Parts: sequence; structure tokens; C-alpha cells
Amino acid sequence: MKKNVMKNKILIFSIIFSIIPQLAFAYIGPGLALGTIVLTLGIVGVLLLAIVAILYYPIKKVIKNVKLRKLKKINKI
Repeated sequence: MKKNVMKNKILIFSIIFSIIPQLAFAYIGPGLALGTIVLTLGIVGVLLLAIVAILYYPIKKVIKNVKLRKLKKINKI
């Protein structure tokens, strides 16, 4: 019983403190901002490269097969 009450209190306080904005007197310097920007660009770049890598080889194979079919048609005629 006591554990449930304590868990409920912690949950309520967590919700209240996450909803109500708190004022923070903190300085975010240019180093941290630049690092955040570089990290964000790096993550976006990795995701784009992953998508390109996944799509590149099947498309390359299809193009190669189309070229081979055209060459076989030309050689038959």
C-alpha cells in the first residue's frame, strides 16, 4: 500500500514539474550550440546515406538488367 502511494506521489510530481516551465539561468555557449548543430547535421546525413545505400543497389541492378536486355535485342536483330 505504501509503495503505491509513494509511486503515485512521484508520478504526480513528475507530471507537474514537466508541465510547468521552470526558469533556468544557464549560459549555453557557442561551443555547445555548434556541437549540437554538427551532431544534428551528422544524424540527418547518416539517415540520408542509409536511405541512399538501401535504394542504390536495387536501382543499379534494374538499370543494368535493362541495358543487358537492350543489348541482347540489338544483337538478335
